[in-house]
Amino acid sequence: HPFINKEKQDRLWNGDSLEVAFNFDPVADPERTQMEEGDFQIAISLNREKPYVWCWQLNKEITKAALAVSPTEKGYICEVRIPWDALKSSVKPRPGTRITVNFVLNDADGHDRECQMLWAGDKGFYKDPSVWGFADIELLP
Repeated sequence: HPFINKEKQDRLWNGDSLEVAFNFDPVADPERTQMEEGDFQIAISLNREKPYVWCWQLNKEITKAALAVSPTEKGYICEVRIPWDALKSSVKPRPGTRITVNFVLNDADGHDRECQMLWAGDKGFYKDPSVWGFADIELLP
């Protein structure tokens, strides 16, 4: 049963959700072991009724976010657009920049999260950026 998430705010992880942790600052130390200024962790509720995006560092919902979730033959495509100014960051992503990032998919077919799938690192990703992976910023055509 996809798209089940009745949680709100900092409990979005306990339902079907996508968490993204990132820092767009190209001089941020990738070996840092604790969250610092410029590090962000957001959760995107995978709920068809009302998209919901939460940012732990801002301690608030990002109301300007747009979310689209579409089924495919093999699963789902989740697209999210968050205006940069909603994050209130002084660092702007630039093409050609290598950033640190992690993607975490939470699955909850019942009332609580049953499974957590991480792109990189381990369950401590939310507090330890040294376990994140890397991505390169590119302009889309």
